[in-house]
Amino acid sequence: MSSGLRELRGRIRSIRRLRQVTAALEKVAAVRLLSIRSMEEMSRLYAERIGRLVSDVSSLVKTDSPLTREPGPGVRYLVVFGSDSGMCGAFSSRLARASMGLVEDTLPNKTRALVVGRATYGKALARGLSVEERFPEAARGMEFKLAQTIRDRIMDGFVSGKYEEVTLVYNRLSSGTGQQAATTRVLPVSPGEGDLVPRLPGQALWVDRALWEPAPGQVLARLLEDWVLAIIWRSLVSSMVCEYASRELTMHRATDNADRMTRELTRSYNRARQEQITTEITEVMSGGSERWQQDG
Repeated sequence: MSSGLRELRGRIRSIRRLRQVTAALEKVAAVRLLSIRSMEEMSRLYAERIGRLVSDVSSLVKTDSPLTREPGPGVRYLVVFGSDSGMCGAFSSRLARASMGLVEDTLPNKTRALVVGRATYGKALARGLSVEERFPEAARGMEFKLAQTIRDRIMDGFVSGKYEEVTLVYNRLSSGTGQQAATTRVLPVSPGEGDLVPRLPGQALWVDRALWEPAPGQVLARLLEDWVLAIIWRSLVSSMVCEYASRELTMHRATDNADRMTRELTRSYNRARQEQITTEITEVMSGGSERWQQDG
């Protein structure tokens, strides 16, 4: 066998092994995507319910919670929900671009970030984002625990006056299979804005008939903390859904490309092998003809 044929056969074997890897990664991403989608629905419903409670109770009583104070001089803090792993298309690059877009709206030296995920951290640094802290991606089953940890960090920084405001940056699914970067300001909390939509005027509220223990102001203060946690959890899970969806699609395309390359290389190998066999037969026949002529 010629060196060219050996090289082609080696490339075919390598691509087939690579296809096994991409196909396995595609299946793993599909399974994880299926499991995380139920969590996404839970996080969305939880955030909506907490938001409605905050809106209802805030219509009854005003709160002096430090989470609702007006932004003062300080640092704009970004929490970027990314991924530890690559191989998921433009997932991390999209987050880095969205984060830098927010930086350009303010003074760059007044913006700091907390980034979740090693791969996204690298993309953010490459684009010039000032990263103050990095968290690893949440292990399976620990998503809510990570959200609680982040909630406590940003609340401490905001209450102490270190942060002027806190904005979440994450990916979310758009129409069809598309994705887009999204941002949500989570601190300071503003009842009646964004996710906290008040009831229509004149609409009956359960809070008007409720008996309160403890006082409504204390209940509202606790609900505000729970709402911040709910929005962080929802954003974290939304980015995880996008990560697995991106990886499944990327690995599917890689598997298709491996199949296409294997077919093309196999055709090239068969063609080269056929040409080699034809050449060998021609040489044998030519040699036999010369010998017959010499014997004759």
